[in-house]
Amino acid sequence: MLRKKKIELRNYKLNKGENVEVQGITSAQVDVEVTFSFSSLENAEEFDPSWADLYARDVCAIRGLIVHGGLGPFGLLTLSSENLEEYTSIFFIVSKTQDKYKTDHSIVESFGDGGKTCITSRVYPALAIYGDTHLFAFNNGTKTIKIETLDVWNMGKSER
Repeated sequence: MLRKKKIELRNYKLNKGENVEVQGITSAQVDVEVTFSFSSLENAEEFDPSWADLYARDVCAIRGLIVHGGLGPFGLLTLSSENLEEYTSIFFIVSKTQDKYKTDHSIVESFGDGGKTCITSRVYPALAIYGDTHLFAFNNGTKTIKIETLDVWNMGKSER
């Protein structure tokens, strides 16, 4: 019942180095469901054995957004300011193909692997707040990633 206006993006090819803004975001509180795909795993990077005992957040911290691999990093920049001076990234390096994200004023939750994995982060944006927040999809990998489906709902206020 909290989901309000739905925004859709279908079959969008996200090329190397591309950022695309999802138009129509009117609130910092959004519910996002996205499915990414790619043509093959041929360009996937080798898994570094030293990552075996690390949490996903630690591997992401090591890799970051600027290490360009074949398939990734790609994903979403949420709670973003208009010119990307500020953002919270949710990104992949070819490990999942369908995930769900929820963001509000201070929490970003990412659910993957059919809900078996959840990563929650507390964020405190200074620029991307209230009605001045933006959502971008990005691809920092060297190969094209396809956004099969991207559904975003602006969220309403809950009644107490």
